Amino acid sequence: MRNRHLWLILFLLGSSLLEAQNQRLFIQSSRSLGMGGAGIAVLNPEQVFFYNPAQLNRVRNSAMTIIDTRFVFNKHLWKQYKFFTDNQDIFKDLGDFFDDKTTEFFRTAAEIAKGKALVNFTGPVPINIIMHNFAGGLFTNFDVGNQLQPGASKIPIVDVIVQGDFLLQGSAAFGFKQIPFMPGRLSIGASVKYLNRWVATKFQTATNLNDEFPIYFGKTISADLGILYNPTKRLYFGCTLYDILSPDYAFTTETTASAKSFQYYIPPDGKVDPSLRLGVAYYPKFQITPFFRNFILALDYDQPLDGDITFFKKFYIGVEGSLTSLLQIRAGVAQGYPTFGFGIWLGIIQLDYAFYGEEWGYYAGQHPNYNQMFRVKLGF
Repeated sequence: MRNRHLWLILFLLGSSLLEAQNQRLFIQSSRSLGMGGAGIAVLNPEQVFFYNPAQLNRVRNSAMTIIDTRFVFNKHLWKQYKFFTDNQDIFKDLGDFFDDKTTEFFRTAAEIAKGKALVNFTGPVPINIIMHNFAGGLFTNFDVGNQLQPGASKIPIVDVIVQGDFLLQGSAAFGFKQIPFMPGRLSIGASVKYLNRWVATKFQTATNLNDEFPIYFGKTISADLGILYNPTKRLYFGCTLYDILSPDYAFTTETTASAKSFQYYIPPDGKVDPSLRLGVAYYPKFQITPFFRNFILALDYDQPLDGDITFFKKFYIGVEGSLTSLLQIRAGVAQGYPTFGFGIWLGIIQLDYAFYGEEWGYYAGQHPNYNQMFRVKLGF
């Protein structure tokens, strides 16, 4: 029993979710993550849903996604998993240890478990259809997190949270090929979203875990507005205002009295706060070798009006180049941390990988979190 409880502690650790219940659902693009998180002005049909709906006006060919599965984990989860697998024999024989040896082992395990681990799974939905000026999609997203805290009796306290999101979204866009007194082309797009969210929580000592979770259910609707402007064929500016209309979640729960007695966090009945993101992308006309070409340089500036976010946490900058028509290489800097990624196109199958850093603290460099994303997409 004790082994199972400790494995639960090590496997589920994570936790920025505790402070983000009413944030918008933002399923990040693997392409954008490899490019330092930039994507507002990068022309990519897959990013019309969560980055900039105005890009729909630039879509030339219709596309349909049937399966899009993404799995994300960070270095803390991997470190904890390795500790568990490397010490399986010790876990089995804990009862044979002397007290001082057992205490030392648990002290080491608890120290490793302090790292905030994160597990995210998106898919096998979404299913979506994208065409010129119109798009619609169904998305699912799951996050699991937990934080190990010291208890007054020196017995660790486990904070567990599981969150699931179901999103139904429709988007549309239109464009102006000629603008008075301005060169280039302007596109405007909008998205309407219905979000159904459930949150399960637990707060108990590691020696008293049970199977009951208080579960809260909430739903809301909201809308996004995006703008894309290119004064030349190689320079693009983008801007997206998220959740300009969003009523309260009004969370409800259906749990037993015993489960409610263990709750420690009730999701607030607040709305998703509006947020703004700016972006620029440049497509230079050069190639390093005959096989390394089609470069994209991009930069995003997130939430410029939010004074609670420090300056360098708002910057995302990156580059992408095509090594062949089937392989794209990406790199960048997100919130001051390096990113890297690549994409492989195999007809109707697309494979992506991204390694990226993000800041969990107040200022860049305070609490870095490094993640890896693996993605498999099937579409036409």
